[in-house]
Amino acid sequence: MSEAPSLNDRIAARLERLAEMDFAAAEKVHAQLMAAETPEETAALSRSYQRVSRSARQCLMLQMRYERDRGAQGAMAKIVNRRDEAIREAKVESRTSALQAAVERMAAAALPDAAEREDRLDHFDMELDEWIEEPDFLTADLDAQVLRACRTMGLPEDLAKAWRRLPAPVYPDADDEPARTDAATSPPLADTG
Repeated sequence: MSEAPSLNDRIAARLERLAEMDFAAAEKVHAQLMAAETPEETAALSRSYQRVSRSARQCLMLQMRYERDRGAQGAMAKIVNRRDEAIREAKVESRTSALQAAVERMAAAALPDAAEREDRLDHFDMELDEWIEEPDFLTADLDAQVLRACRTMGLPEDLAKAWRRLPAPVYPDADDEPARTDAATSPPLADTG
């Protein structure tokens, strides 16, 4: 079953048909004008030819304007799509950061062994890549996602209720300096969705 032509396709086809008819009329009147033998016939056919040729020119201009406008609309749609995609990516990044920060807080509270904690956080990051592709990733309740993460990582579920009050994880510096709190892991207190 073939798809019905869109309004734009129908308009373009009609303009094309109108242009063909105008050119056919102009050719016919032009042929009659060239065959005219009396001054009166020549004058009348000259006026007719002028009118049909003007109609053909106007149709051509309308076709050109219509195609230009369609192109501009297509370009605008691409710009809007790129802008919308950039906005979505920023929101995904924000939600992802909030979830990772919450999970890091819960993991730091529940898993004293650094190697095990890193292993589970790595596993969660891979799981999170799949969550991002879900259609409701940005609209789902952040606390529900935190609870889901808690279950995914095998952490005590009561941590999911208290994640905002848990301290930020402390990471040792590579240069044997005193441990620091990673400010980047401090999530917002409000839902980022």
